Amino acid sequence: MSANFDDVKRFAEEQFDLANEGAEVIRFSARAKSLSRSEMLMEQYGAITANALVDNPEYEKLKHGFGKSVWSVMLAVDLRGSTNRAVEIGPKNTYLTMHTFLPTLINLVGSWDGAVVGLRGDGLIAHFGETEVKSDDNTDVSSEVASQAAQDSVNCGKGMIEAVEEIINPLLDSKGIKSDLRIGVGIDCGHSVVTRIGHLAATELTAYGPPVNNACKFSDQQNRIHVRTRVREVYPSGKGGRVKFRSAGSGKSGLIVMFPPDMHMLDRTPPKQPR
Repeated sequence: MSANFDDVKRFAEEQFDLANEGAEVIRFSARAKSLSRSEMLMEQYGAITANALVDNPEYEKLKHGFGKSVWSVMLAVDLRGSTNRAVEIGPKNTYLTMHTFLPTLINLVGSWDGAVVGLRGDGLIAHFGETEVKSDDNTDVSSEVASQAAQDSVNCGKGMIEAVEEIINPLLDSKGIKSDLRIGVGIDCGHSVVTRIGHLAATELTAYGPPVNNACKFSDQQNRIHVRTRVREVYPSGKGGRVKFRSAGSGKSGLIVMFPPDMHMLDRTPPKQPR
């Protein structure tokens, strides 16, 4: 599982252009009929993407107040300094920034077989290796699933940082918008509950549990990945492994993921052109 640099760049540019079309006049158009989410995805993208909780029929049919207990690796992304930035650049450029930034990150979650749990203001939460569990320990989760999910989440986080630094910021700069986006990526693993919460028509699918809170808390770095120690414990290891984990610093819990300078998650090989 991976993502191609040129494909991600093209996607980000398309998202900016789409947002730019409606930047001057925001309006809601009436539809002749009500479409299901799957029909809307097919109409807009020509395919049904599976990178959000709502795309899982087992979760979509959950009634208000009901939930499912799952084990997963949770990843949280936070756009650092977003409040001051929004004040400085104003509503229109903030609108254009977010409509480029968040869809690109969501697209990358799907590239590493994850699912978006929810959008949280200027960031998102996603999970990987989601497995329904029926006990309080991890006996329902295979070591292979846990190991792959940990690796996918770390690789996805690295891909997001690359996309922000090398694609989104240069794109914003080319449009005359302040290009100083920096993100924090936090990761934890364990048990959470996927549930439908809200009241009357104002409901949404989301997840609650220590991994969600911890991942959000650990998204406190700038263009770095901060993980709980237990993520390192399930992360695949082998002789000559290039990904390293070091202490987050004196008085801080968790570990910082370190990559060699030549290690990239976004494939720089140009995509093959159709004949």
